[in-house]
Amino acid sequence: MRGTFAIAIVFHHLPGQDAKQSILRDIATRLKSGAPLILAGNHYAYASQPLMMAAWAERWRMNGASGDEIKSKLGKILQGADPPESEDAVAALLIAAGFEKPQRFFSSLFWGARITRRI
Repeated sequence: MRGTFAIAIVFHHLPGQDAKQSILRDIATRLKSGAPLILAGNHYAYASQPLMMAAWAERWRMNGASGDEIKSKLGKILQGADPPESEDAVAALLIAAGFEKPQRFFSSLFWGARITRRI
């Protein structure tokens, strides 16, 4: 049975563009035409955003993290996910999978959420 709504929140943990494209196509096949999809996750390559990385580190510092803890956390982030290169890359993946151009409705540093509809 085809669904009427979907939410995906692990997108940035899928390794590589092919895996991301594959899951979006798979979701699209399970949705009715016009059904909404909310895609939430990191939407920038971390290394491409040094100012945001510094803001993330500062947030942890303000919450009591030591320099070593911050370095460890940043190291885990850089190794633990494979976010798309940009918001434009996210939009291109969604469009190629059969969705409308997405609209971002939430953003916080690297994290963002978009809504789109199955064509």
